[in-house]
Amino acid sequence: MRGASARGELTAAFGQWLTREGRSPGTVRTYCSEIDALSAWAAPVSLAELAPGDLERYLGERRERGASPATHNVRVAALRAFYRWHRPIAGREGRNIAAHLRTVAVAESQTPYLSREAIRALLTVLEGNLRDTAIMLLLLSTGIKVSELVAADRSDLREAEEGMELLVNRSGERLPVYPSEQASDALAAYLASRTDDSEALFVARTGRRLAVRTIQGVFARHFKAAGVKGSLRTLRHTFGVHRSAAGMELSHLQRLLGLRTARSVERYRLQGAQDLRAAARYTEQRY
Repeated sequence: MRGASARGELTAAFGQWLTREGRSPGTVRTYCSEIDALSAWAAPVSLAELAPGDLERYLGERRERGASPATHNVRVAALRAFYRWHRPIAGREGRNIAAHLRTVAVAESQTPYLSREAIRALLTVLEGNLRDTAIMLLLLSTGIKVSELVAADRSDLREAEEGMELLVNRSGERLPVYPSEQASDALAAYLASRTDDSEALFVARTGRRLAVRTIQGVFARHFKAAGVKGSLRTLRHTFGVHRSAAGMELSHLQRLLGLRTARSVERYRLQGAQDLRAAARYTEQRY
């Protein structure tokens, strides 16, 4: 196809396919925008005529112009998805020509918590994975331990006055934690998709309760795919840093994190004003 009108029709068709695949409206807009940009760069050559080397050159030029690692990774995901869809439409044979494109590591702050870019990169990798998205956002917004998460049952989740409340077992006590609105929405979507009768809040594909090692292994792969250095423990640390930066009393944070000593919670106190602003700015925002 040639011409601005034809390119627009191609992008619209791609967007409709993404929607059928269950991608969020935000992802659809972002991916379509990336394909429009590639089409404009390649003109008058059509996207069906591009070779793997062309895609690498395009990405390289964008990096040279200052594209961040997280933006680069989203761009790679968009190209992979487009050529996975476009290949049968255009009658191409062989491999997806974007399948070989590589993501890059997302740089993090010197303090050991995830940046906003890193969180978004992870959520991009998790797009369409309802269970793991809910797990990530729940850990990120409550600071609970993975062992507490896998021990939770559906019956431990209940509506509270200002949103959702989850009761976790900690040292013989039933401690309430309060997921963010975004985490609550993700959790509700995951539970609505479940067809099993297990009481466990999170289950494996077998329908059995998830194990700690299983989640750790799964998320190690997610972090690697997103080009982000960290682990599930980093999500807990991120929660602590964000709450401390937002002004939460350290004694309250100590209780929420289940730390035995006040000295243990001091690690979450940021000293640099720039780091404080960066953490506090998106403590309660949606990612």
